[in-house]
Amino acid sequence: MFAAVEMRLLIVLAVVACAAAQQRYNYPPPCGYLPPPEPKAAVCDLRCPRDSICEIKQVCTKVKIENCANKEVPCPSDHYCEDTNNGPVCKRRPSCATKRCSSNERCVDELSGPRCVPIPENCDNKRVPCRTGYRCEDQSSGPVCVRIPETCDTKRCPKNTKCVDYPAGPRCEPDRETCATLKCAAGTICNELPDGPDCVPDVPSCEGFFCRRGTNCYIREGSPKCLPNTCEVRKCRAGLNCIDTTSGALCKKGSPKATCTGKYCPRNSRCDETGPTGAHCVKI
Repeated sequence: MFAAVEMRLLIVLAVVACAAAQQRYNYPPPCGYLPPPEPKAAVCDLRCPRDSICEIKQVCTKVKIENCANKEVPCPSDHYCEDTNNGPVCKRRPSCATKRCSSNERCVDELSGPRCVPIPENCDNKRVPCRTGYRCEDQSSGPVCVRIPETCDTKRCPKNTKCVDYPAGPRCEPDRETCATLKCAAGTICNELPDGPDCVPDVPSCEGFFCRRGTNCYIREGSPKCLPNTCEVRKCRAGLNCIDTTSGALCKKGSPKATCTGKYCPRNSRCDETGPTGAHCVKI
């Protein structure tokens, strides 16, 4: 279109110049001559498919249209290809590097794109803390508050009492002195009496010497001592044999058992069939 306009403008200028020359030189050139118009270009009015173009001969010719399937230059690894009206375009692939999740979520990169998933609750991120006296434990079902076993390290006992740890838990007991802490003068020995320890004469006699239940008084190294009431420490006179029972060691007539079948032994001991005395209890 611009070429035709330019051509017409040149013709107008030529006519004006020709008229000026006629007046100056009195010479009539053929100013009225105009070149024939250019032939109009043929118009293709066919409607061709997207992958074709219409040529002058009214023919649809296929052309190669680039798309994501046949893109010659692939997109970078962190981009993906998208077909648009202007052809394939590389766009940056979304990832967890740019996605923001809430404080109780974490980002997971998937084929469909980044996704926020809940963070499993554990003792490190537990929203509701355990109350005093409990601690958090991670279990298969999640964090659980369990009671902290009480010990004498945390238990407070009243005045004049002391804490003693037992399998069932700590207990406050009267803080009484014992023979382990009481110092007796020479010629005396400590005796654990029902109302507390006391120093008594150190004589080779058990008369008046108190022993708690489950123990008996024996003379050892010239002094009375309370020892467990078992055959391990009890000595029977000639003609009697010692037998351990639930009530303690007893001296009875008869021969000792040869086997451990049915024989009773105190706690922290076991039956032994070896030796000349037959079945007897020995310490574990």
